[in-house]
Amino acid sequence: MNNLIDEVVKKPCAFIVRTHSPLRTQGAIVHFLLERLISVSYMHLQCLNDREGMLIIHCLLEKDRSRHVLHLMEKLKGVNQVELLENKTSNLVKG
Repeated sequence: MNNLIDEVVKKPCAFIVRTHSPLRTQGAIVHFLLERLISVSYMHLQCLNDREGMLIIHCLLEKDRSRHVLHLMEKLKGVNQVELLENKTSNLVKG
């Protein structure tokens, strides 16, 4: 029942996070998401080199929370830049 509520109330979005010290920063971001009960569909970390990486997080989130989460995530240690990608369609059909 909870998954159905998530799909009706929450909208798909993605955060693209550019990081310094990617593995440590990913740990801090995972802790941040767990504290706020954000439903993560999947997460992909790409290390560009030893000191720089890009983390892509696909999640379900209420539309009014997405900007607030973006601003809080920007303040985390090791985060250089965060970009929010939101799905503009409201009638998604999952196969």
